Amino acid sequence: MNEKLQQQLHLVQNDLENKLLENKELLLEQNKQREQLLCSQEKLEKYFQDSKKAKAELKERDDELQLLRQQLAQQKAMFQPSESTGLHVAVSVNTFHVGNEVLVEQLQKVQNELEKLYFENQLLKRNGMNSTDRHSSSANQTFLYGAEDRVKKQLSYRLGNTVIQHSRSITGWLSMPFALGTEVKKFRTDKALQNSKAILPPIASYADAYKADEVKKHLSYRIGTVLIKCSKNPLSWPLLPVIMSRTIRSFRQDRAVLKAQVE
Repeated sequence: MNEKLQQQLHLVQNDLENKLLENKELLLEQNKQREQLLCSQEKLEKYFQDSKKAKAELKERDDELQLLRQQLAQQKAMFQPSESTGLHVAVSVNTFHVGNEVLVEQLQKVQNELEKLYFENQLLKRNGMNSTDRHSSSANQTFLYGAEDRVKKQLSYRLGNTVIQHSRSITGWLSMPFALGTEVKKFRTDKALQNSKAILPPIASYADAYKADEVKKHLSYRIGTVLIKCSKNPLSWPLLPVIMSRTIRSFRQDRAVLKAQVE
């Protein structure tokens, strides 16, 4: 009987010890979890503080950026003209250029009138007129006009005009030799028809002979003159592109000089 009681007591004691061990292990596990929770809370608090600090720094930098933008806008307003001022300047510049173009045209007209008066004076002198009876004789004198058309019908002008017209495209360049040959044939035909009619007076005797000199300054006449001159000397054929380039450059320089006289 006593042995059974001792055995039962021993079993109960073992159960209690096992439960105590289990409770200790559970308590240790709870303590470990509590420590992990505290550590996580500390990390979370640290992250929160860092985030708050970063937001504050970001706001400060944003304020500094806004301040810099305002200062930059003020500096632009101080050192750059406004839109209305810029528009006024642009209009003034355009007006200046337009004014220059008008002055060039006026200068050209004045030059043409002076040349016209000069040639009329030369014509009157050749006809034996003096300054006293100029007005009375000019009323009875028949003046010839059409010097400009006479020059444009010359071979030099026609060839130069053909070169310019066919130099605007690749197809034109390829067909240019044929076009020049055709123009020469037309010129010879027109010349033969003209020879069968009355002989025309010299261009210098025309009242508008000054216009003939103007046409001779055209690029078409200059190129045609160079082309005819080089065609007479086979040795100059390889140099024809260079000579034409110089002619074009000289034409542009003359126009630039005329424009510079006004500016």
